[in-house]
Amino acid sequence: MKLQAVILLSLNLFAGVCGDGKKEEGGKYASMPACGLSTHVIEYGGMNRTYHVEIPEEACRRNMASPIVFAIHGFTNSWKAQHAYFSKLANEAGMVLVLPEGYKKSWNGGACCGEAQRLKLDDTGFFRQILASLASHVGLSVNPKAVYATGRSNGGFMVTMDPLVSRPSPLFAAIAPVAGLQFGSLNIGQAPGMEISKPRKIGFFGHVSKDDPVVAYDGCCSGSGTTSQCCCNISISKDPLQGNCTGALEVFYRTARVNLCEESGIQRLRLAEGTSYARECYRGTTGCVRPTFFCAWDAQGHFRSMAPAAMIIQYFAWHACEVVGDGDSF
Repeated sequence: MKLQAVILLSLNLFAGVCGDGKKEEGGKYASMPACGLSTHVIEYGGMNRTYHVEIPEEACRRNMASPIVFAIHGFTNSWKAQHAYFSKLANEAGMVLVLPEGYKKSWNGGACCGEAQRLKLDDTGFFRQILASLASHVGLSVNPKAVYATGRSNGGFMVTMDPLVSRPSPLFAAIAPVAGLQFGSLNIGQAPGMEISKPRKIGFFGHVSKDDPVVAYDGCCSGSGTTSQCCCNISISKDPLQGNCTGALEVFYRTARVNLCEESGIQRLRLAEGTSYARECYRGTTGCVRPTFFCAWDAQGHFRSMAPAAMIIQYFAWHACEVVGDGDSF
């Protein structure tokens, strides 16, 4: 079965919303921005940092402001990979795509990764600076209720940092991490002023694979030895004296509790059985003050194919339509 057909089977995750053909017309851009893909450089933290912006042609033709999606690449990867995954989908959904570049292809996601982590760069602050610069650099109007982020691997760790770092409020209205979640102790590798606070409420649509060889689904790395930590602050041992082995599903339930979802109202859906896209998806249905979803895939490894991309854009589009659309303009 083709991926697109499989994704269509997941539409019941968002059943009952935006199903009446409602489409937000939105407000106007502050000025007429250039359509298509553009590159921008800003100074942040004593460095010149680069980001790219792609504005859908339809939004430019109609001078229509649109929801904004940050797509964060993984460690050693390029922004071009995220562009390849999301450009067509975001364009069709009328969303502005923002593609930051990590320092030496890395982000300081706390427990991961590379030079950015070693230097304790304030990458969440970099994202905030990008958003602040969009009006002056690109001419975009920004509705803070319709700014979203997705990231794979190291990028996933980055977007799940957002509701945790000590700043007045999360930058993003909703996040969709893929193959990267904050599992355990979260103060590792943080820049000054980025101490971890209590988690804040945020829209959430996480994706992990049960066979991920890099970021362990159950929160415990395989192998033996005396080291108590492995990749990304995930505990090696199931021994509670060495680590609590918080798994990805528990991260979802933890997020659901923060979002005030009633645990008894969490639904489990088995989708695409018998295909390479088989997965178990969970959604909070009662009490949730933020839309809260999670999919555990059977056999996507470290998601190098980025199979959830279409579902992620659909989730953000649904959020913009249903959550933001009642009385707010873009």
